[in-house]
Amino acid sequence: MKKIATYIKNHIPLRQVIPLILLTIMFRLAIVRLYEFSIEFYIGAYGNESLNAYVSGLHIVLTGFGIFMCLYAIFVYIVERRNNLPFWYGRCQSAGSNANAVFEAAIGTSLLRLSPAVTVVIAMLFSIIFTIVSNITARHRIEKN
Repeated sequence: MKKIATYIKNHIPLRQVIPLILLTIMFRLAIVRLYEFSIEFYIGAYGNESLNAYVSGLHIVLTGFGIFMCLYAIFVYIVERRNNLPFWYGRCQSAGSNANAVFEAAIGTSLLRLSPAVTVVIAMLFSIIFTIVSNITARHRIEKN
């Protein structure tokens, strides 16, 4: 059991994976509520007139921005690992930056507005990608030294 715990500690970036899961749940709940509020506001302001066009346009925009945020999160995570940045980093705030790859991945996954099961699968894919990138950059860092 101790070997498994050591392996997980050394190879899986839990300080990235656990916040990713929690933030994805939180953002997904918030975005669903904001989406519903947006539709209710539209119906209140314009009635059912062209509601389908509004809903499909909103869905396209959210999905496109979600995909962009997911891809951007992978790029940012690679940069963070190559530069060996901590979870909280940045010079503009005293406590560090709060816009790292984990937040971007959670927001991007939530914006896709997929079913809960698919959202979990995407969060797991990000966990796997983050683990692979962390292990590759750690190996290169060891080889360089």
